[in-house]
Amino acid sequence: MSKIESTYDEFVEYLKRHAAKVDPDLLLKTMYLERKFPGFDPHVDLEINFKQGTDITRKQFQAQTKFGLATGGHGKNGIIAAGRMGVKGIIELASSDSVESISGNATASFL
Repeated sequence: MSKIESTYDEFVEYLKRHAAKVDPDLLLKTMYLERKFPGFDPHVDLEINFKQGTDITRKQFQAQTKFGLATGGHGKNGIIAAGRMGVKGIIELASSDSVESISGNATASFL
């Protein structure tokens, strides 16, 4: 394994430790796009899973009002959300005690 690959693996492990609820691939892609296109938050499509018993309707409303995300239900304990958001917003979203995991995709969008 090359030094570059081992450094990458160490960084991914760092992300897993410090943002355990968020898929590291989502964070990496979001960070890349934030740096590639400064001043524009990437478009994210998120799958957010919550702990059993969480009021999903309330979580959808919070994602809409606080983060400006379009949302929809996704199973019993999850929502899907879409909108423009950077790493800081994703980490803030994941900081809720009721969030179990966040995964998804980020793309460059200027609309």
